[in-house]
This record gives sequence, structure tokens and C-alpha cells, in this order.
Amino acid sequence: MDSEHWNQLRLFLGHLHAHSQVVFLETTIRILSKRHFPLGESRQSNEAPTLVFGIAYFLKSLVTDNDLLEEYLAEWLTRSTGGGAGFGVGIRRSAIAALARSPGEWHECLFQEFG
Repeated sequence: MDSEHWNQLRLFLGHLHAHSQVVFLETTIRILSKRHFPLGESRQSNEAPTLVFGIAYFLKSLVTDNDLLEEYLAEWLTRSTGGGAGFGVGIRRSAIAALARSPGEWHECLFQEFG
């Protein structure tokens, strides 16, 4: 998407009620997770960082300049039940990277080995 389309999408989201914005983000995360990070299916190690980065960029573009969605994404990641707790590590790594403030934080989130 080019910047004009992102701006139109953000403007559209801004006109929705808070609940509808959150439902939109939750649904987007669920679709991305099922499509690109199916549970029980492993990706080749050289493909995973690129995929995580791409989805992180997409999520970051959605939550940019929207405090409600940015706070919700952080809450989604940190809940002990529901939210990100039921999703695979790939989508959660993407969400963490989407909340990163600097390229160094992105790199750390994307390429850190989880043991």
C-alpha cells in the first residue's frame, strides 16, 4: 500500500467507534496469523525473519498515530489469557516489532533466538 492508501485507511479507522477499531485490529491479527503463521507448522529459518518483518510493518502501519490501537496491541501481547496468549510465536514477534520505537529494537525483536 502506498502512503495515500494508508492515510485513507487510518482516516476510516479514526471514524469508527473504539470497539469497532479494536475488532478490526483483532480480526486482522487473526487473519494474518492463520494465513502466515499456522500453529504446528514451522517455516524455514531463512523465511521467518522476512515474514515477521513484513507483518510487523503492516501492523505498525495500522497502529501508527492511533493511541487506542497501539495500546490495545500492547495489551493483546501482555494478557495472560486470551489475546496473544493463544497465538503462535511468529505473530507475537511481529506485534512486538510493530511496537518497537527504533530500527535497533526492530532488529532485536526479529532476529533474537528464542530458547
